[in-house]
Amino acid sequence: DRNLPRITGQIWDLLKQQNTPPVLFRHVGKVARVEVDDHQQPGIVQLDKIQFRHVVARAARWFRRTKDGEQVDAAPPMDVIEDALAIPQIPLPVLTGVVEAPVFAKKGEIQIDPGYHKGSELFYVPPDGLSVAPVPGKPTAAEIKAAKILLLEDLLGDFPFTGEAELAHAVALLLLPFVRNMIEGPTPLHLIEKPSPG
Repeated sequence: DRNLPRITGQIWDLLKQQNTPPVLFRHVGKVARVEVDDHQQPGIVQLDKIQFRHVVARAARWFRRTKDGEQVDAAPPMDVIEDALAIPQIPLPVLTGVVEAPVFAKKGEIQIDPGYHKGSELFYVPPDGLSVAPVPGKPTAAEIKAAKILLLEDLLGDFPFTGEAELAHAVALLLLPFVRNMIEGPTPLHLIEKPSPG
C-alpha cells in the first residue's frame, strides 16, 4: 500500500494506541519525549526525522515484497516519516514542561505520582530518594500549623524582613511555582527589601 495519507493515519492510530502511559507528546507543535541528560537532569527533547523513524520502526513490523512476492523486513520509508511529522495537529498529549517537585494542576489536584499529568500538561520526574506522602484535600488545624512553621520559621525565620509585606511577598514567591497552573493570566513581580547591605 503506497497511499501516503492512509499509511500516515495508520501510524498515528498505532502510536496513540501504544502511548499508554504517555511517553510521546506534542510540544510546541512537534513530537517530543522526556529524556534524562548526562547529568541526570530531565528535559523535553523534540524528535527529528531520524529519532521519529526509530520510534516508528519499533511500533510496527515494516516489510516490502520482492519481485518474487516474498515478504522481507524493511525500514519505514522516509517519505512516510516526513508526512507523519507534517500533520498540523499531532494527535499526542500536550506537554508544556518537566518538573522535579509536585505541583498543582489547573483544577487544584496535586501531582505526586511520577509521569505525565494531563491536568497540568506536565511530566513529573522526582529526584532519586524523594518521596512525597499523600496530601489531604482538607488539612487539619495541626497540619496547617506545621506548614506555617515550616514556611515562616524554618525557611524564612532568620531573614531580617523590613515588615509584614516583605514576608508576604517571600511566602508568595516560594509558593508560586507550585500553584502557577491554578492562576489564569500573569502573576505579579515580587519585591523584597532588606534593611541593610549584605
